[in-house]
Amino acid sequence: MRIIFWLIFFFPCFVFAKGEKIVFESQQVNVRFDAKQPVTFVGKKSLDAAGSAGAPIMYPGDTAGLFLVSILAHAAVSGGVEKARLSKEQEEANKVLEPYNPYITSINEAFLLQHTQLQDLQGTTDKLQLLLGDKCQENSRWQVNVVPVFAMTQNQSSFLIYNKLTFFDRSLTPKERKKIKKVKKGQPDPNEKVIVIVSDPVLVDDKADFWLRENAGAFHSAVRNLYVDSFNLGIARYFGDLKNLDTKQVTIKYLENGVKKIERGYVISQTCQRTIFESLAGEIKSVPNLEFSSCSSA
Repeated sequence: MRIIFWLIFFFPCFVFAKGEKIVFESQQVNVRFDAKQPVTFVGKKSLDAAGSAGAPIMYPGDTAGLFLVSILAHAAVSGGVEKARLSKEQEEANKVLEPYNPYITSINEAFLLQHTQLQDLQGTTDKLQLLLGDKCQENSRWQVNVVPVFAMTQNQSSFLIYNKLTFFDRSLTPKERKKIKKVKKGQPDPNEKVIVIVSDPVLVDDKADFWLRENAGAFHSAVRNLYVDSFNLGIARYFGDLKNLDTKQVTIKYLENGVKKIERGYVISQTCQRTIFESLAGEIKSVPNLEFSSCSSA
């Protein structure tokens, strides 16, 4: 229902009035969202629950950006037994959110946009003028639709965001847009950027207490920072300001749910604490390195 509503809500911006000539501002980016729509939170299923053995190795098929959408799509085409199993697994995974549900219910995109960092994005930057809101800016050449999904790891050490940004060049005719939309099988859509960020892991024993103390201050801060950072990465990637350091594939090892994960990809930037890379599935990922704890104490 969330996705269907989103498509209906944003579609009218792309209709060209017959015979009307629109003069587009080439540097204007209309960032559109439904401020009142609740944000989706789920429990992140561990790979072990899906039958993995040994150190989890992430393959392109495992890294579909909006993993919740992938689960639902899989369930829709699978048989009854498989559908019930997937539903039960996700229901079980969602139990990790129970302590946080009183705070989750109050989070919508209006809440996320209260963050000063994101408010500061509105206005003229060096290259772009970002216009935030649920209204269609008729003269903006670019439109970006934002659909975030948040997840919590089963050990409660980290939150993740899967943020899908879809870009539209409104100066193109429907025919031109359709031509660009054609993508080779197995290749990511160039007009869609899926950003996946794993937050810095919480290292204390009582993780729920850490997230929820002082009226869930750490929880709210993490969610807002993930939203802003993923938005920044998506904008920078689409408009060419975030490039791969090398064309050579490398192995990235990182922490999620307190365990080591291994994935192949192309490094964009790397520090002692964190690696940003493009996965083989075309996602942009920002993950904490295995050495995170030693970097923090340095």
